Amino acid sequence: MASKKEYLDFVLEQLSQLDGITYKAMMGEYILYYQDRIFGGVYDDRLLVKPTESAKKLMPTAPLELPYEGAKPMLLVEDIDNRELLTQLVRQMYDELPQPKKKNNIKEIAMKKWYDEEYEFTVEVTGFLRGNKTERYCRNGEEIGDKYTCTYGCPVNEQGYGICSKTMMMLYPLMEAVRSGGDLENLGGDSKYTKTIVCPDGCVMFRLTAKPLGNENFHKGGFWDYPDDQQGESL
Repeated sequence: MASKKEYLDFVLEQLSQLDGITYKAMMGEYILYYQDRIFGGVYDDRLLVKPTESAKKLMPTAPLELPYEGAKPMLLVEDIDNRELLTQLVRQMYDELPQPKKKNNIKEIAMKKWYDEEYEFTVEVTGFLRGNKTERYCRNGEEIGDKYTCTYGCPVNEQGYGICSKTMMMLYPLMEAVRSGGDLENLGGDSKYTKTIVCPDGCVMFRLTAKPLGNENFHKGGFWDYPDDQQGESL
């Protein structure tokens, strides 16, 4: 079962003496970070932490439990009401935690985008067709409120992960309809620039929103040309 948000809020309050505590929702559970390093998580309303040497010394009798099936065992924090213990625990664990993977320098890997697109698209998760969680349901682990954005490329989220490829197959014709001057209301949309779809697996509901950027159309503006000017003449 998924963890309650109230339990997460209580854990965060217990750790409020520490600067840099953040979390990320994942398949109905919550991964916990301290200064960008993962130290544990909330799973089935349990606070579990990585079994580092410092954690085992501070909690020598703490049992090892699985956060979910197939995962590595973690230490169960039983004295969740002891704020001082929790603060000391996370601080001492920090040096043993793996550093986050370095993100590629965007300037080094960015495409040489030369055309300013007409539209920006946002794809937001608005709900689930069945149930209230994504574990063993959506393999991407979508959560309500997750957002993906793009102009012409495939939509990505803030972490750089792309949207489900099967969902993209449904989105692309709608995006092309907008780029061609179409009205999404004619395709069952909520307005000219918005439409809700359900993914091909019948799991997740997405809302597509197009935002006009005021730039000239790619084809009408004559932006397309052959790399070799002579090639077009020879055909």
